[in-house]
Amino acid sequence: MTKDEATTIYSRVKTALDALNRVNTKLSIHNLRLATGKRINSAGDDPAGLTLGNSLDVRARSYLEANCAHCHSATGFASSTSLRLASSSA
Repeated sequence: MTKDEATTIYSRVKTALDALNRVNTKLSIHNLRLATGKRINSAGDDPAGLTLGNSLDVRARSYLEANCAHCHSATGFASSTSLRLASSSA
């Protein structure tokens, strides 16, 4: 085997390994999205979308707390109807 042939083989193997690494990276991203059910899992996915999603979540929780908590609390009217609101996040 000549030096040129060995260099060609090395180059082709390196290209194939680089392609496999790109595919594995994309596959892990898709698996994470499938596992969590979310398109945006980190700021790296979509910084503006993550900020907007978090903002909407905070606004919705604030609205529920301000407008619904008086009935849907442990001592409110809805406590006897199993419609009590409970926060699922910290």
